[in-house]
Amino acid sequence: MNCMKLARFLILTSVFILLSACSGSGDSQSSAAQEEKFEMIAVPTKGQNAIAQNLKLVSLSFSKAVEPDSVSTDNIIITPAVNFELDTSLLVTRRVVFIIISGGLEPNQEYTFDINNIKELGTTVESNFSWDYSTLDDIDSTAPTMLSTLPTNNANDVSDRANKIQVTFDEDINISSNSNFTISPAVTGAIRINNNTIELTPANALSANQNYTVSLNGISDSFGNDADDVFFTFSTGADTTAPTSPSPLTSTLVTDSRVNLSWSASTDINGFNNYQVFRGTVSQNMVAISTTSSLTFSDTSVSPLTAYVYQVIARDDAGNASASNLLNVSTLQMPDNQAPTAVTLTTASTPISSSPTNSSVALTWNSASDNVAVTGYRVERALGSGSFSTLAANLASTNFTDNSATPSTAYRYHVIAFDGAGNESTSNTLSLTTPAFIDAISPSAPGSLQATNMTDALISIRWNASSDNIAVTGYRVMKALGSGSLSLLSTTSSLTFTDNAIAPSTGYRYQIIAVDGAGNTAASSIITVNSLATPDVTAPTSPTGLSTSASPTSSNVQLSWNASTDDVGVTGYKLNRRVSGGSWVTLVNSQLATTFNDASVSQSTNYQYQVFAFDMAGNQSASSVLDVATPAEPDTTAPVFSANLRTSATPSSTSVAVQWNAASDNVGVIGYRLMKSTNGATAVAVANGTSLSFTDSGVSESTSYRYQVFAYDLAGNETASNFLDVTTPQLMNAANDTFSTPFETALNGNLSINDSVSPNSPNTWVLVAQAASGTAAINSNGSFIYTPATGFSGSVSFTYQMRDSLSNFSNTATATITVQAQQAATACGTLYANNGGFNPVTSRTVTSIPNITKPAKGAHYLDPDYGACIVRVSDHNNDSATIANRIVPDYSRRQVFNADQSRMLLLSSDGFWHLYDANTYSHIRRVSLQGDSVEFQWHPTDPNLLYRMAYNGGRQIILHDLSDTTDNTSSVAADFTNVTSINGYPGATSINSIWPNATRFLTGEEGAPSRDGRYWALMGMSNDFNTQYGIIVYDLQTDAIVGVYDYATDGGGIGGPNNLSMSPSGTHVVVLWNPPACDGQNGRPVGRGTLNNPCGTMSFNKDFTQATGLALNGEHGDTATDINGRDVYVGIEYQSLGAIEIIDLETGNLVANIETNMWIGGAVHISGRALDKPGWVVISHYAGSTVNAWYNQEVFLAKLDTNPVIVRLAKHQSNPADYWSQPHATISRDASKVVWGSNWGGAVLDLDTYMATVPIEVLDGL
Repeated sequence: MNCMKLARFLILTSVFILLSACSGSGDSQSSAAQEEKFEMIAVPTKGQNAIAQNLKLVSLSFSKAVEPDSVSTDNIIITPAVNFELDTSLLVTRRVVFIIISGGLEPNQEYTFDINNIKELGTTVESNFSWDYSTLDDIDSTAPTMLSTLPTNNANDVSDRANKIQVTFDEDINISSNSNFTISPAVTGAIRINNNTIELTPANALSANQNYTVSLNGISDSFGNDADDVFFTFSTGADTTAPTSPSPLTSTLVTDSRVNLSWSASTDINGFNNYQVFRGTVSQNMVAISTTSSLTFSDTSVSPLTAYVYQVIARDDAGNASASNLLNVSTLQMPDNQAPTAVTLTTASTPISSSPTNSSVALTWNSASDNVAVTGYRVERALGSGSFSTLAANLASTNFTDNSATPSTAYRYHVIAFDGAGNESTSNTLSLTTPAFIDAISPSAPGSLQATNMTDALISIRWNASSDNIAVTGYRVMKALGSGSLSLLSTTSSLTFTDNAIAPSTGYRYQIIAVDGAGNTAASSIITVNSLATPDVTAPTSPTGLSTSASPTSSNVQLSWNASTDDVGVTGYKLNRRVSGGSWVTLVNSQLATTFNDASVSQSTNYQYQVFAFDMAGNQSASSVLDVATPAEPDTTAPVFSANLRTSATPSSTSVAVQWNAASDNVGVIGYRLMKSTNGATAVAVANGTSLSFTDSGVSESTSYRYQVFAYDLAGNETASNFLDVTTPQLMNAANDTFSTPFETALNGNLSINDSVSPNSPNTWVLVAQAASGTAAINSNGSFIYTPATGFSGSVSFTYQMRDSLSNFSNTATATITVQAQQAATACGTLYANNGGFNPVTSRTVTSIPNITKPAKGAHYLDPDYGACIVRVSDHNNDSATIANRIVPDYSRRQVFNADQSRMLLLSSDGFWHLYDANTYSHIRRVSLQGDSVEFQWHPTDPNLLYRMAYNGGRQIILHDLSDTTDNTSSVAADFTNVTSINGYPGATSINSIWPNATRFLTGEEGAPSRDGRYWALMGMSNDFNTQYGIIVYDLQTDAIVGVYDYATDGGGIGGPNNLSMSPSGTHVVVLWNPPACDGQNGRPVGRGTLNNPCGTMSFNKDFTQATGLALNGEHGDTATDINGRDVYVGIEYQSLGAIEIIDLETGNLVANIETNMWIGGAVHISGRALDKPGWVVISHYAGSTVNAWYNQEVFLAKLDTNPVIVRLAKHQSNPADYWSQPHATISRDASKVVWGSNWGGAVLDLDTYMATVPIEVLDGL
């Protein structure tokens, strides 16, 4: 029986009756929430081979309650037919049915079991189940034998905390409804059957000083062989366990005379007695003040204003004690009911009214007294006979000034004294009326009085505004003629005034007086202003005789004119100029001279000039217009020519195409002249014009030419370019070629791909020199067949020429062929054949590390202990100068082989990836993209394509083409920024609308997409990696985000995980939260994580609507596919004996344990990358753990089945336990190859890659 059987027992006095058989998962924590499907598990396991013919009992366990009427002998069919009956006594209570077979089965026969029309309770849905068994030609007549008990028989002083009572047999056991487990005195708890062991886990501690008797009967195997009844005894020791602490101790009431206490109940395994209450003070040690069985106590013996400390001690019947926390309590003071004395309120000074709206009243009073202390005073005011309101609420002083009163108003005031208890007393009431306001303050004097405009008929003045304590009501404008007396001219509220009563050329004095509403005045200073004379309106005479005084040049025009006259006086001349037909520009705005030299002219330009004479009053008159033409300037400047003369295409045997850059010139470039010479002869012009390129068709093959181009302008100035030397190719060109072919495999190739043919067709290819090894046969069209010599590998070459129809021959070219070395599979096949094949070692005996000389690169050998064929793949010292000091697999969870397993990606210590031939182990090249940050993933079907994440951050998946040896060919496979189809985040229209700062999307460097490359699970984080936001699942096929998990809203604010990965089928996301573990800290669960409280290792369905906890921690595991095609998680189990667990991702149930007893589990790496060969993982244990363990420094395969088989491959020879010296073994897609890194006991980073080849047919037979 290979499944984990779950049993529950019901207590009837001291007898436990077995209620269920096998759950199939072994997870005693499974719940209805995890049982999403209606399933059935048969024991023995479905499809089990090699079963004895005397099978008596088959147990059927259903995942959900079954409709009893749907289970009968009518809907169970066994083919070929056998006699059987049903036992359905446990169907209702535990969903178990037993098929009891009469007479056994026929030998060497395959039986099919069909169960039809089974209904889940409460539904009408019918389910069908089918499985088969193959029988052997023998009978199992051996009854199970008890091997051991726990505790052992007659054991004394067993701890009352014993965590299991266990019986172990020498083979798997079965049960029936008649099975009995008797323990006396009775012990409650859950009982589990695990293959050959039945064990009870007590729900509570055992009783102290107690003798227990255990008996077990009704146990058999599936073949009807009954085990002997089991009987054993043991006894427990004395009770030394204290009760739990009665914490927290708290106070529920504190007064001046009472303290009420409360505490939590203590529990004890064997009986509880009472609580003692202790109290102490600063001056008194803790003393017991009460003994009680209650959870509360009221202490009425306390004093006011006193600090106490309390503690409660819980004691059990054995005298064991535990203490609560210490509780500090301070009692209150006695209540105060006496008010302060009333004060006497007076005014400190006469009230003052400082404005029409503001008055101030200064108040003062004597100090009040109190039996405890006066804590403050409150001042209140009433308007006339109205109600009082607060002016100041909490004064410590005995005076207060009310600045919010208004003039001519009646007020009443009083003061209230109060203490800390709220007692208060009121003073006398003070009544008063504030005085009226009287304005005796003059305005400020108007400032900055000045004249702003004056003519022969008016004067305008302005001044700055005056200010007043109340308001300025206006201004008086005062005026005097000459030195006469000032008199009132006008009044105004404006700050300006215009006087129109003015005579020309006359002096006046002005003053401004500011006036307020009370008649107060203030005068400005006096200013004197003179009016203007009557204006001049007569213009000067027009300037005459405007002419050039010398012949104009290309840069200079000299002008002169006759002087003008005016009735008052000419004050200057203005000179204007324009280009003929253009706009006028002033050259001179004002000058007295009648000549001007214009040095701002340009050559070959027609200008017009005009002069204006003007007087003081601005009157002006113009001269006639003068036309002047400047001559041209001689051009002696050659063009500026940075030609960069070059070819614009590869020269052919019949033409040379050249081009050059444009030249510039101070006047203008009008053309280019291209010169050509041959073999030092005189250059001749081959082109002349304005083009910047030319194709010379007048060339011959295999000839050297020199070209030079000249740029020239209209004046004949010219500038030469650089020289360009060109040699034309010959008419035909045969290119050297390289080819490769596998070991002893004929090569079909083509020589014409890189050759240049003659236009004189047809062209034919002919052999010049035969290959030194093997035979090359060339066809006339350039195709050829090369047949390598038997057993030859290495490089070989032959030479050839082309010939055209005119019997012209090309140069001689070389074709080089690399015949690859014998492939690993062939080499290992030979080794296996010569040594009797590969016989897998599946035992777990301890073996030492064999003393093997470090092999050379490419050398194959058989492991001396396990017989596996192993080859050294790399030599980091000699494979390539681009390799640093190690070349190994990156990590166990990353697939190193491409889609057809012809190439491998290995990682060097400088972070660069290197491409290797997986068959010949030759180093192909360093991939010019760095490793860790880009998370490479091979394409699932195309061997040349590689996925990687955007190197410098970004929301992209890049598809990289390795067939381009320059590593410059890539495309964007996915850009999350542009995805608008988002499931699981309501209202989201883009990634930016969810997490605008999430600019990197990675797997944590260890994850992988689904097997078909469709689904990707990625962590969104900031570009500096410091902030993580959540997880998305991206569908590469539909360009949609099908699931979003936000750490803040979905995960309760938890930080990001260590890494994550899609399950092989793409239905689940496995997330390793490390930290946090499921340790009960910071609100995390003690058990497995949940959807909204994640921790440890968890499985989410891809839309994040459901979650299943897989493990309490998260590290050293991988996703894989088990032998039945289920997605599973394979990882180390930290909390018990360090077994490697196989866990169903759908249910979280344990499929099986790979027993290793590695304890904390940090010493292994696991690779489940055999996605094309379900059911196998490779496990590698690194150095540093106990050398006496069978798995020490071992690389071994494990079969993912309910009864896991291991296949040991090699001791990996890598020391010490440094992280990068660990083997990080990983498995190929078809499970035929396992690769790992080893320093062969050398330096820490002196690592190379080794590979074991395993025959698939051997694994299929296990």
